[in-house]
Amino acid sequence: MNKKVWSVLALILICSMIFAGCGSEKQEEKQNFSVYSFSGEDENLTVTNGVIVLSDDYEAFYGGNLQVNEENFAGVTSFEETFYVLKDGEKEVVSSNSLTDTTGGAVNVGGDLGKKWGAGSISGKFDADDLKNNFFFEFTVTDIEGNTHTYQTQMKVVEVTEGMNEK
Repeated sequence: MNKKVWSVLALILICSMIFAGCGSEKQEEKQNFSVYSFSGEDENLTVTNGVIVLSDDYEAFYGGNLQVNEENFAGVTSFEETFYVLKDGEKEVVSSNSLTDTTGGAVNVGGDLGKKWGAGSISGKFDADDLKNNFFFEFTVTDIEGNTHTYQTQMKVVEVTEGMNEK
């Protein structure tokens, strides 16, 4: 009987080792991803806390926050805010939003600059070097008198994940 118990235990041990080995040789798929932070400012406006995430199958864009010199932006009735990459002299739009007050009143300028995400929603139009060196924010406002002003600011882009995909 003792021999039978040892045989069963040995069989259980062998089966455990075999089953433990099953699935341990997973094919780890390396996913490339890059995370960029950006900001920019001039005497009229400041963009802070912007983030772009680019991966093989997912992309996300957060425009950050806009702060403006209130004195220069009083009485604004409409505005358009656009982030773009300048590539070969052409604007490749990453994100664009606009707001118009149709009642004739003024709108609040500043705050959250919007978000978007999904597969293929951002890249494909430019590469990482274009993003790092030629990323801009354009802010066009129209005041109560109908005067339009456009402000452009180059964003300083930093890759947060630089070197991480090489491991």
